[in-house]
Amino acid sequence: MNNTQSAAAPLWRRWAPALVPLVIVVSTVQPRWILDTVDPLTVGHVAQLNPVDFLLAPFFLMAGPAMRRAVRATPWSMPLWIGALLVVGGLLAVAVHPSVRGGVIVLRLIAGLGMIWLIAQFSKEEFFGLLALPIMGVAFLQGLLAVAQLQTDSAILPDWSGAAAPVSIDGVARASGTLGSVHEMAALGLIAVGLGVAAHRTVPLRRRRLWLIPMTAAAAPVAISFSRAALVSAVLLVVTLLWGMLRETRDWGPVLAAVAIGLAIPAVIFAGSWAPRVEHSIGGAEESGLNARIEQLEQVWSLIETDWP
Repeated sequence: MNNTQSAAAPLWRRWAPALVPLVIVVSTVQPRWILDTVDPLTVGHVAQLNPVDFLLAPFFLMAGPAMRRAVRATPWSMPLWIGALLVVGGLLAVAVHPSVRGGVIVLRLIAGLGMIWLIAQFSKEEFFGLLALPIMGVAFLQGLLAVAQLQTDSAILPDWSGAAAPVSIDGVARASGTLGSVHEMAALGLIAVGLGVAAHRTVPLRRRRLWLIPMTAAAAPVAISFSRAALVSAVLLVVTLLWGMLRETRDWGPVLAAVAIGLAIPAVIFAGSWAPRVEHSIGGAEESGLNARIEQLEQVWSLIETDWP
């Protein structure tokens, strides 16, 4: 983040940041209005093009400068390098296994690289108002919608929004708002909390206590996703904050408390849904999630060792 922004910034630098919160909001509503068809190049896959893809077009044009910045920057910019490597990996994957769906994903990765480049130039005020706050707000609303879906066993919103009624997995009803899956909702919550923590020190001292409220609310989607991977990620996040609190109690103690409360309250309310998920993971039955994953890893290793003609 840049602390200051040049008064002589080019025109695109003045209007492009406003697209970031718009992309954040639209990306969480997933109607397939434009293209929703079976990929002719990949059996069983569906190629999808959403309205948000058109909003990403300006960021696609920023990918070239972003790639040059990733290569030339000193010191290296880790976010830009990660984005650049994802783009290169996507291009290689499509070259080896061409598909319409893969092409759409690569275009999104390229646009994402451009967005990373823009965000890296944000001032503290832009980071707070155009990135952290919108993502935290969207995460809270998605969590609220998911709770309503669980309580009513319905999608709540019309089909065009991308919302769906809860589905039962391993005997547990799971809802994801207007997102594609509970894993996306959990990832959104984790990103929102992470950005909230990162933006904590950019908030004026007199408002930092108020900032803890949206941070608590943003953590809720993680707790109602009933995702074991999200649970592990949440534990790692809390441990990281605990380490920070031990070093600087005054700054990180309230942040740790806010995140822990945001994770704990929904988890306690929906404890009946978490219990089967945990039992399925660590149970001794042959069909337990842990045993199933070990078996899959063994199958992968067998395929690797196979002498193919």
